[in-house]
Amino acid sequence: MGGRSLGRAVGVTQKTAWFMNHRIRLAMAIGTFQKLSGTAETDETYIGGLERGGPVVATVLDKVSAKTVQASIREWVESGSTV
Repeated sequence: MGGRSLGRAVGVTQKTAWFMNHRIRLAMAIGTFQKLSGTAETDETYIGGLERGGPVVATVLDKVSAKTVQASIREWVESGSTV
C-alpha cells in the first residue's frame, strides 16, 4: 500500500503515511519497535554507515541542523543512553 492510499485509509497526510510505512517496515526488518539503548553512536554523513557491535539506524534528514539532528536522536535512542 503506497503513501497516498495508506493516508486515505487511516485518515492522515501522505507525508505522515510515508513516515508510518517506513517505521513499520523498519520494525519488521529488525523485529522490534524498541529504541536503541545503552551506548549509541551518531554520525553525520551523506554516504555510508557505522556500527560498533549493535543495531544501526540510518535516516534521511531534510536539513542538517541541531534541531533536526537532536530530534532524530531523541526519536531513535532511549532517554538515559550514552550518545
